[in-house]
Amino acid sequence: MHGDEWEGTDGALRVIEHLATATDPATLALLDRTRIYFNVTANPDGRNAGTRANAAGFDLNRDFATASQPETRAMRGIALATQPLVMLDEHGYTGDTLIEPATAPHGQNYEYDLYIKHAYANALGMEAAVKALGHAETESVTIPFRDLPPGDWDDWPPIFTPMNVMYHGAVGHTVEIPLRVNRAAYTGLPESELRRRSAINTDVAAATIGAAITYTDTHRDALIADQIELFRRGAAGEAQRFIPDGYVPGFGPEDRYSTTFARAWVIPAGPGQRSDVAAARLVDMLVDNDIRVTRAHRGFTLGGRAYPAGSYVVDMHQPKRGLAAALLEAGGDVSQRVPQMYDISGWSLGLLWGATVDQVASGPVRVPGSPVVAAAPTGRVDAAPGQDLAIAVRDGKDVQAVNDLLGRGLPLRRAADGSIIAPADTRAAVLEVADRYGVRFTAAPAGTSGTPCARRSSRARSPPTS
Repeated sequence: MHGDEWEGTDGALRVIEHLATATDPATLALLDRTRIYFNVTANPDGRNAGTRANAAGFDLNRDFATASQPETRAMRGIALATQPLVMLDEHGYTGDTLIEPATAPHGQNYEYDLYIKHAYANALGMEAAVKALGHAETESVTIPFRDLPPGDWDDWPPIFTPMNVMYHGAVGHTVEIPLRVNRAAYTGLPESELRRRSAINTDVAAATIGAAITYTDTHRDALIADQIELFRRGAAGEAQRFIPDGYVPGFGPEDRYSTTFARAWVIPAGPGQRSDVAAARLVDMLVDNDIRVTRAHRGFTLGGRAYPAGSYVVDMHQPKRGLAAALLEAGGDVSQRVPQMYDISGWSLGLLWGATVDQVASGPVRVPGSPVVAAAPTGRVDAAPGQDLAIAVRDGKDVQAVNDLLGRGLPLRRAADGSIIAPADTRAAVLEVADRYGVRFTAAPAGTSGTPCARRSSRARSPPTS
């Protein structure tokens, strides 16, 4: 995922070459009964440029809660299409080899009992394979769950690749190969030392991949059964399991994170929705993540609130309820339980994107509607020809639409209430951008004045989130 952490690709290619050319009965039997998928270069632009980020400047391994980048969406597509049992994300460089599972805080929406028993055992197998390489630099292996204090290397947010695929049924691991060869080391070390380090790193990457394949093949029945159990619990709406101390060596109260899932979430239509375009984007994000959403055919009541036809409902009795909760809820407050966090600890797509999202705690969910493949179009112009047009700027797409019009040299003005006014004679351009960005223009009140507008960042209008 990081373009200047190279040897994960090299280790993968070594394993591919071995599998493709092997003639021994054990390997042939493995390939006869097993599908092994390689995303050989998850960040090709970054690899080519020698940069951590992709060509657009995004850290792809922080993008999985929003999937803003094509590489992230491609990786998500691989997970959905292949539904892996075990997944490795090869990174570097941490000084010694690091192999997850991670420290607390653990994502509260996981079925963590199904994950940790396989993740810890698989990590031990990968550790043994790395140590068996015989290099002095591979004698030390860090398993954060075992070796680091809470907060040093957590799996709390769904922004990381392995943490996201865990919600899709995989036992996910970040692997960090040990010896730095990028950035200052790349320009400051002799070529011979860089080659030596890179060879060891490639050995480590290949060893972890090979050991993970062995674990998956050896425990295939249990892994498949536990993946099914993960989805079954969600569909049945069952409570998470209590995990006792010692469930795996070292598991204790500091590792116990859980939640009570909502019965449903509602993304309202109509006057109760702050931003139709943000709501539609949120619905599409859920559907793209294989989360089941229903659009109501007629009005209904849930959680004591009435909603109009066209509202969206996420019934949490579904296989991937954990990811639905992770994306929609405000999350838990862990500030009293851990002294620090490895990275981003607060997110919520409803809050971040500005869509109104209501939680339904309990009760039956009987909403007449249809499964959503894509959110209903939101772009429209609700004004008669000859009227000035107004757009309320509540979402990044609203900003993009305004910037598009300004980029065409059109004379827009800002009203006292913050809305943007377009003259009646710009209607043709307004119709085009309303459709392009999915935004709504209404009739501006007669006589509305305002100050001339200039272009601004599309990031400026998202409401704050903790």
